[in-house]
Amino acid sequence: MASATKTGQAVAPVEEKPNAVIPADFLSEIEADAGSGVQMSMADAAVPYLYILQSNSPQVNEDHALYVKGAKAGMFYNNVSGEAFDGREEGVVVIPCGYERKYVEWVDRDNGGGYVADHDVNGPIMSETTPDDRGRPRLKNGNLIVETTYHYVFMKHPTENTWQRIIIPMKSTALKKSRRWNTALMSTTIPGSQKQAPRWLYPYRLKTVKEQKDNNTWSNFDITRLEDIVGRDQYMASKLFAEQMAKGQVVRGNEDHSVSEAGGASGGPVKSAAEDDDIPF
Repeated sequence: MASATKTGQAVAPVEEKPNAVIPADFLSEIEADAGSGVQMSMADAAVPYLYILQSNSPQVNEDHALYVKGAKAGMFYNNVSGEAFDGREEGVVVIPCGYERKYVEWVDRDNGGGYVADHDVNGPIMSETTPDDRGRPRLKNGNLIVETTYHYVFMKHPTENTWQRIIIPMKSTALKKSRRWNTALMSTTIPGSQKQAPRWLYPYRLKTVKEQKDNNTWSNFDITRLEDIVGRDQYMASKLFAEQMAKGQVVRGNEDHSVSEAGGASGGPVKSAAEDDDIPF
């Protein structure tokens, strides 16, 4: 299944008329006004998040208001378009552009849940926490701190020949996948050279795999580099996205806490990966 029905909260795409014929004199006027009226920074547009749906995600629960028709555990989910994509067989193709790592503060799910703030990994926030009875770092106010990595990528739509900017958060068991991906990127060289390749030189296929420990099962990332380098146009677009991210021009929105109500490889607060990143819940 390439995609699932969108939720009622999804943003509908602007309908475009294919193969419109524009008179040459009118086309020159349009091209002279290219970009007019829509100039904005990256901070003015919502950059979606790409999540893995888990068995406890409301998007897979037919009785939940956030249910997405046809969605199943192990599928990828775009939280802005409301689309779910196959993760097990085809997956999605992405071009990695930027990366950052944060300590993210969450309200405990038992207290209503929800994102609070990002904290710098070199800051003092971890020294202000103490482990709870599950070993999770918790602040005096009761909030949890979750180590999270964010991969800024271009994703190719599985059923359309289009690319879009998207952010992939990884936490808990997915942190191992994140580290291995970064290691692979750092060891990749430019063809015919010993020089380290730019992060965005090769596309990668992301799929999902089922993992299990004791009585817990969950879906996690499976990441494979494709053989051919990206085309020139997408290379330049990816480079620009990386530069914008490095300059702080790409502002992440709040994570979607609804995707996984009880945690997991791409969900909310979970056991500290620093203590045991093999335990998803």
